[in-house]
Amino acid sequence: ATCFAANAGGPGSPSAGGRNALMIGILEEYGQAPTFGEWVMYGLPFVPVMTLVIAGYFFLRFRKTILEKRVNIAAMVREESEKIGKLTSKEYITAIILLTVIVLWITASKTLGMGGPVLFGLVALAVFRIIGWREINSINWDVVALYAGACAMGTGLADTGAAVWLANGFVDTLPEFMRSGEGLAIAVSFFTGALTNIMSDGATV
Repeated sequence: ATCFAANAGGPGSPSAGGRNALMIGILEEYGQAPTFGEWVMYGLPFVPVMTLVIAGYFFLRFRKTILEKRVNIAAMVREESEKIGKLTSKEYITAIILLTVIVLWITASKTLGMGGPVLFGLVALAVFRIIGWREINSINWDVVALYAGACAMGTGLADTGAAVWLANGFVDTLPEFMRSGEGLAIAVSFFTGALTNIMSDGATV
């Protein structure tokens, strides 16, 4: 349920998944990139609807196999919170930096892009000595390189005309009513959904 719900939350905002940031980068090249707010306006309503669908499915499918019927989640969360203790000054600063990054995404993504606020957050965390070189060095930079490589491949496909060739080949296989408008959007969604089952979401984008 957690895996499905997390996936359903992905379209909610540009920052909810690396594939979203990739898609914005691609759309920017064609002058069609939405702002952070525009993306949320279209993507966020999908999230609660799909979350309820997933919850309903799991309830109907597995309700007879649940061993413990009376789990008090609220009490468990309170207990764990008490173990953690009160927020420290560093945790308050981290929260403020995170909120600032989110505000910059919402208000300044048109000029700073998605990466600008993130770099600001990384620098601010280092300035306030919340993270050091050891923590920065321990980040899995291979993932960053993977997305950078995917962006580079996308740019190469667009610049050489290979992307147009692939797109035309795909559209030519579709029936007439699926070659434009809502039909094309549905066809692309099906194609993307199928492809993402055999490779990563970022690579698919």
